[in-house]
Amino acid sequence: MINNKDNTYGVSPIIGILLFVSITLIVVLVIANFTLDLGSSENSLEIQEQDNGIIIDMNNNNTITNIEVDTPSGFAHIVYENNGEIELLYGEGEYIVTIVTEEDDTELYDTYTIE
Repeated sequence: MINNKDNTYGVSPIIGILLFVSITLIVVLVIANFTLDLGSSENSLEIQEQDNGIIIDMNNNNTITNIEVDTPSGFAHIVYENNGEIELLYGEGEYIVTIVTEEDDTELYDTYTIE
């Protein structure tokens, strides 16, 4: 009879396979996040509130095609450009910002009240 003591040490094969699969999955997800840009906030704008309106910063956003803003003095339709700022200084009131994406989806972005 041969006494093999090598089987008494180490990790169970099932635990080893689960660890291998989970680590591989994490690596694949991290690579996909960087290459496909899955984790980015695609529909984000930088909007600053001023005393008499809002300023929309339009830098580095590739999915927005148009910005629509309902201002106290009327409706503003802005064709999105990937640079610069737009000042909407129409005084006190409510500014409702809506974005239109490349897929023609319209989303309410945010509402700002200037007092």
